[in-house]
Amino acid sequence: MIGYISIGYYDTREQEIFSSPSVLVKLVRMAMRTAVGCGVTPVGYLTRTAISGMFPEELQLESLHLAKGPRRASEIETLAKAVRCGIGEEPEWLIVFRPGQGWMSERRVRQFIHSLEEVDGEFAVSVRRMPTIANPSWNVNVADRRFLVNGTVRLPVHGGHFHTSLDEAENGFWFRMGCDAVHHRSQDVGSLYIDDGLLYAVRTEALRSTGNAFSESPCPIHFDQEDDACMPVYERLGIFDVDKDQFLNTEILERILPADGDGE
Repeated sequence: MIGYISIGYYDTREQEIFSSPSVLVKLVRMAMRTAVGCGVTPVGYLTRTAISGMFPEELQLESLHLAKGPRRASEIETLAKAVRCGIGEEPEWLIVFRPGQGWMSERRVRQFIHSLEEVDGEFAVSVRRMPTIANPSWNVNVADRRFLVNGTVRLPVHGGHFHTSLDEAENGFWFRMGCDAVHHRSQDVGSLYIDDGLLYAVRTEALRSTGNAFSESPCPIHFDQEDDACMPVYERLGIFDVDKDQFLNTEILERILPADGDGE
């Protein structure tokens, strides 16, 4: 199985993380080691920027330039062109890793690859369980859309809380998010999975025959994050749980990421 590493710098968070040359090299090295350890051979980079000279010799790979447009669509279009031009070995799936979008643990990658055997479609994504503190059904205040006036919610409050409950509010969004109620205890919050953009796979044959014109939604492969006690200290920082438009200070990452990219 072969894979590509995408370092497209599409959002503020990824730009901030990779603004540090040492963090960029460490995360890419960790991604490569994890991929190889799971039986995936990285063969190229997907990028919108020139990366010549950014990596040491052992991390040098072919670079495929991404066209302008939405990230995943640009990546798939670029991969389709590469497949039609010939990439040598043609495995059943091509895997894309984005080390600037999340922590790429070997457990998650192995589970994803193993689950691909049961996928009938042509496109699969790895989705992870949202942390409880970020779950929208925990202590959230909601308002019916009829109280929305010029982009501002105007609703009487009592005791610092909105009168409107989730059951009384416009619930189409909450239904799609899988939230059945507002919970006031974190242990009552159900599991909610999100596509964090770290990992996905596309069938090689689909790339050859249809390019990026996929006719179906991606198949989600669920991953439950390890307990904090089982995670390396840098993974407990929650860097990839903040908004993608959030500016970050990478100094702490430069200090605590493994120098050799081992990730253990």
